[in-house]
Amino acid sequence: MFSVLFFAGQAYGQKFEAESATLAPATSNPAIVQACDSCSNKAIVSTRESGFSLPLSVAKEAKYNVYIKVSAAYGPKINTIKLDDLSTSLELAENPAFLRVKLMSNLKLTAGAHTFVFEKSWGWVNVDYIELEEVQAEFSAKLEAEDGTLTPLANGAEVITCASCSGGKAVSTKDSGFKVDAVISKAANYNIYLMIASPNGNKTNVLTIDPGTPNALSVDFSTTESEYVKLKVVSNQKLIAGTHVIEISKSWGWVNVDYIELEEVAGARFNLTQTLSTQHPTDEAACLYNYLLQNYGQKIISGVMTLASFDETNILKSQTGKEPGILGLDFMHNNRGYSWYDEQQNLKDAKIWTAKNGIVTMMWHWRDPLKKTEGFYVPDGNKPVNEVTNFDISKVNDPSSAEYKAMMSDIDAISERLLEFQNNNIPLLWRPLHEAAGGWFWWGAKSGADLQKLWRLMYDRMVNVHGLRNLLWVWTNNGNDEQWYPGDDYVDIVGVDLYNVNGDHGSQILKFNALNDRYQGKKMLALTEVEASPDADLLIRDEAAWSWYMPWYGDYASGNISAFTDWNLWKKNFANDYVLTVDELPALKDVCTITSIEAKSNTETVFEIYPTLVEDHLNIKVSKGLNSIAIYNSMGEPISKYEGEGDNLVVPFSEQRPGMYFVIINETKTFKVIKK
Repeated sequence: MFSVLFFAGQAYGQKFEAESATLAPATSNPAIVQACDSCSNKAIVSTRESGFSLPLSVAKEAKYNVYIKVSAAYGPKINTIKLDDLSTSLELAENPAFLRVKLMSNLKLTAGAHTFVFEKSWGWVNVDYIELEEVQAEFSAKLEAEDGTLTPLANGAEVITCASCSGGKAVSTKDSGFKVDAVISKAANYNIYLMIASPNGNKTNVLTIDPGTPNALSVDFSTTESEYVKLKVVSNQKLIAGTHVIEISKSWGWVNVDYIELEEVAGARFNLTQTLSTQHPTDEAACLYNYLLQNYGQKIISGVMTLASFDETNILKSQTGKEPGILGLDFMHNNRGYSWYDEQQNLKDAKIWTAKNGIVTMMWHWRDPLKKTEGFYVPDGNKPVNEVTNFDISKVNDPSSAEYKAMMSDIDAISERLLEFQNNNIPLLWRPLHEAAGGWFWWGAKSGADLQKLWRLMYDRMVNVHGLRNLLWVWTNNGNDEQWYPGDDYVDIVGVDLYNVNGDHGSQILKFNALNDRYQGKKMLALTEVEASPDADLLIRDEAAWSWYMPWYGDYASGNISAFTDWNLWKKNFANDYVLTVDELPALKDVCTITSIEAKSNTETVFEIYPTLVEDHLNIKVSKGLNSIAIYNSMGEPISKYEGEGDNLVVPFSEQRPGMYFVIINETKTFKVIKK
């Protein structure tokens, strides 16, 4: 194998020549090596009707962008690229010239052997080389804590000797803290780390960027390690060029800090999952998710929680002239047999709201499933007996227990309610088992493993038993939730509930960046409950891309308490172009380009064909083997044809005009596709 090491600026990289690959066999027209005078090593691989496998010897562990130098001289082509256990699609327009095409971004590779595979879908492209380009931060700086300014106070911070520390010294914050100046040469996004030890056990303290200025941003951080560890406190925060002050201040105090490190962040900010966790969602659910994806980082949707029908939206309209885009509802009173409660009330409210193009978020304050009390809180000594419960979630592991059967009965009952929404074409932002890691509800009273089991069981029963496909599953983060999070396959969106912010109407950008980092940029983030609404101007300034925000009901939405959200801020936000109110939301049918797919087959079929959520593609799945696909317009004229083996194909459809098309699969099954 022949590889070339090169340096592009500060980026280290390697080229791997395609002609060094092992060529895949084929019954006819297998891949071959051909001469190419203009190519990097005077040779290429023509894949023809097969492909190749190329070992990559990576010299150092790092993050890389992966490129291919390739040409498509025989028309547009789609093929599959694999790197170890990762795969992606290579889509090329017809072009006889060699182009350097990025295949993968910001991919972490270990030092050592890796395997690059080109697999034929359509085949017939020419490959010069594969290239790995290291992604490096252009700026990294360590700021020694002992060089900072100590905060004066009795029993305050002091410089201590530390043999293992980078400068031989550290700062013991004791009952105060310190600040350092960070001189940044370029505007960019940065991570901020502390090399920190907590010799006296768990401690929580505060890091503030530019304290005492209008742009000040603060975040709490906690550490428990007695030895020095590198702790990421701030993730992907945008900082302008110039001098910034970083301050460590006391909440509990009594930590030792070796240094503060700033690291420029390279690569994409988001890597959002483009499909819902539920297979074959309803058109309305798919369109809602598509809309949220399109809107993410461009606008924020306003919302409000309600307890009685429209109390909060009515008062907001009377005071501001507008209503928020999202209506919050709760199944709290359902399935309890209350004579005073209408079991259909949530559905009635949702019908009214979605008729305005509004969006509905539904939660469930799940009262004691055994119905021994009406509570959902765990006992804390302060709440009345009937508002708390000792219900044992750990019984989710015992299907024979009364608790397990009660949970299943409640899930089935609420599923019937949710099916009524589905039957009325209403998608829901479904947020069950919220704030679990907080520990104040019975579903969070035991272990994270118990909660995960209950979430996944609920998901499976609702989706696979009751056939619910109109739900966008929203997980509520509570700080350190690694042991609680159900997993990416069971969650579509991540929310956070923010209280006790003391009238802070900031963007919560540090919280946003921390969550974005926590979920690797895969999940859209939302302020699913807030005590105080964020100021839209600060959201724009800080580029905090929250999908929506929802103040709680009652005093939180009354406009009369400035520590929550006063009328001036309600009016200011609703008037801001960045904030969407209900009158500014589109009809879901206008969001999706392909809205109707009708199968024209008189026999049971193993074929599935449905639109993807973005970029106007069709997803075609065949459970017993995919051999050929032909697409014709309504005049019978051929549009495109694909041949190959496999069980899944994504077909580009963005360049086709609205109208009727026919998709013929394996020359036996015909489907009518309507693009609107």
